[in-house]
Amino acid sequence: MSAFLLKTIASVSMLIDHIGAVFYAPLFFRWIGRVAFPIYAFLIAQGCKYTKNINKYLFRLGIFALISEIPFDLAFNSMSQNLCSNINFLRYTNIFYTLFLGVACIAVYEKLKVKKRQWLAIIPILFLPAILLTNYLPDNSSVTPTTLAAIVMAAYTAGALCFAYFLKESDVEVTLKKKIIPLLVAIPVIITAGAFKTDYGMFGTGLIFVLYLANPQKIIRQATVLAGAVIYLYAIKGSSIIRIYWDYIDGVFTEVGSSINWHSVWHTLFALTSAVLILFYNGKRGRNIKWSFYAFYPVHIAVLVAIRFLLEKA
Repeated sequence: MSAFLLKTIASVSMLIDHIGAVFYAPLFFRWIGRVAFPIYAFLIAQGCKYTKNINKYLFRLGIFALISEIPFDLAFNSMSQNLCSNINFLRYTNIFYTLFLGVACIAVYEKLKVKKRQWLAIIPILFLPAILLTNYLPDNSSVTPTTLAAIVMAAYTAGALCFAYFLKESDVEVTLKKKIIPLLVAIPVIITAGAFKTDYGMFGTGLIFVLYLANPQKIIRQATVLAGAVIYLYAIKGSSIIRIYWDYIDGVFTEVGSSINWHSVWHTLFALTSAVLILFYNGKRGRNIKWSFYAFYPVHIAVLVAIRFLLEKA
């Protein structure tokens, strides 16, 4: 199974998911949609391993993150009649933000490994205490605490990338010791995904980074990581597969029963399908129409928004 075929499966799954979300279709539309992201995370990790120019890769993802945000917000974040007021490039952002930050983690890690004076890349951490200023913002401030946190984390990520790119390279062999600082600098970039409330958030960005560190050439290892990740996300972290009911009896919270959360079960099973699919990955690219896959995301969301608008006006 080539990368092209995996991307096609993920794209169809994503389309079905978004139809379900935009038009409030039956829940199985959303279940099918759980197949998409793990495949994309896997292919992004693969792409970073084999790309000849990770700079262009990062640039493309960043551009499409910005392009996709307006249709994404109109589709999923529209809470009032004034649609433009719901467009926000800093909060509740689209999946390309997640992919961009995942690749940013990898770029920072890989480039810092071969740099001299790596310790200088720790300097952007000085931005992080600025988040504490959110406790002192006046009530009538035009900048909300969440917006300030997003700005601070964006500044951190930009700083980390700058040091990773512009420090001079070293001719010393890369040892385990040389990987420690790059890893410590890359990890806060994952927090940026949380600050921006990206689609799949810190989990998504972290998964891309972990898949890369797990060695994209080891397919069984990749499938195992994916399986563990989706089980954690859908069966443990979110709505647990076992729903427990409690009641306040004689001054004590007491378990009074339990049931299976079938919504969580189906989410988990469909997401696990992605781990099975990548076991059949043959390492080949297949048809090279990468720009079509990039464009598919904002275009199909814009089309769905237009259809919904027309239906509401009919």
